[in-house]
This record gives sequence, C-alpha cells and structure tokens, in this order.
Amino acid sequence: KNWGAALPSKWYWTQCNSFPGYSQLSVTAGGGVRGLPLGGKESLGMVCVHYNHVFYEATPWTGEMQWDVTPWGSWQLRGKSLYGNVKFEV
Repeated sequence: KNWGAALPSKWYWTQCNSFPGYSQLSVTAGGGVRGLPLGGKESLGMVCVHYNHVFYEATPWTGEMQWDVTPWGSWQLRGKSLYGNVKFEV
C-alpha cells in the first residue's frame, strides 16, 4: 500500500498470545505519531488485553494510554481502562 503523506513518522505494533500457564491471554498494542491537517501531529496508541473471555482496552477515547518505544530497546506501554478501573503495564 502506498501510504503517501499519511504514513506515520513513528509507529509500533505488537501482538502476543503465547504465555506459559495462561492459555486464555492475548495482548495487542499499537500506535504512533501521525500527521494532521495544517501541519500538526498527534501521538496516539492502544493496549488491549483479552483474558478469560473478557476484553480490556486502553485507548485515548476509552481511558488513558501512554507509550515510550525506543529503537532497538525497551517498549513501555501503560494503560488505564474505564471498564472496571483496570490498569496494566506491558
């Protein structure tokens, strides 16, 4: 796909559903920095956890989400969901 100017200047994506002892656990996270009309930029992201048939999400529109991803280093993803005040750090 040719994203053109819509390609984010920074982005990340991860998904894992292989956790020893936790067969009903899946973690997905993604986000980045995208351009806005008139030259602005927006940082956004999401962390989603699916555990024992319950879906928890931390996104800017349903709770809180913060991220810090360094090249070839650590990924720190923090979220707080409005659904039952669930907090998680990946």
